[in-house]
Amino acid sequence: MEHENIAPSEAERPAVESVIKAWRLKRAERLALSKEVDALQKEETAMKSWLINAFTSQQYEGMVIDQRFTGLTEREIHSVTDREALQEFILENDALDILQFRISDAAIFEREGAGIVVPGVQLVTIADLSDRKV
Repeated sequence: MEHENIAPSEAERPAVESVIKAWRLKRAERLALSKEVDALQKEETAMKSWLINAFTSQQYEGMVIDQRFTGLTEREIHSVTDREALQEFILENDALDILQFRISDAAIFEREGAGIVVPGVQLVTIADLSDRKV
């Protein structure tokens, strides 16, 4: 990739234009493939759901087809049934490790709109690229 040989801070306009055009093509290629993947995943998910329903309703453990076994597997996961009790436990036991730590921009903006300052967070500007028709 020719742009990798040029420092961005030293790139002349023709080099930047070239990389913009290449980026646009790669982005369009990725988006087209992503649409294909999304459609395939939707079909796969529908088939999987149908098969799980068929296996459970007909009490199949699995089937061997073309020397491959396809069958049900089960695992237990934790699911919140009482949010208030869980929150109380986390607060009383300093058990934040139970949570996956990610803040909600929407919840913070809502509080800021109501005049509430949320400590320990700040807005950070992230650089990204946009591409649109002129």
